[in-house]
Amino acid sequence: IEKGRQLCTFNLEGASFGIPVEQIQEVVRLLPLTPVYRAPDVVKGLMNLRGQMCVALSPGKILGVPEGETLEGKMCII
Repeated sequence: IEKGRQLCTFNLEGASFGIPVEQIQEVVRLLPLTPVYRAPDVVKGLMNLRGQMCVALSPGKILGVPEGETLEGKMCII
């Protein structure tokens, strides 16, 4: 990691990950998700973020890390 670089960090089942802050728009509480029929496993669903539809992806599936069963109290990195 470059000196002075800022990261948005998050944890998945005890593993820590970071995303450069310049790639982050905002961090929000998980909103209600609408399932997407026949979508790949990485797609958790669609959420309405202030009138704009966003695809919610599963970081655990993308990174190969198991995730907890509940989505309660989770945050979304936009």
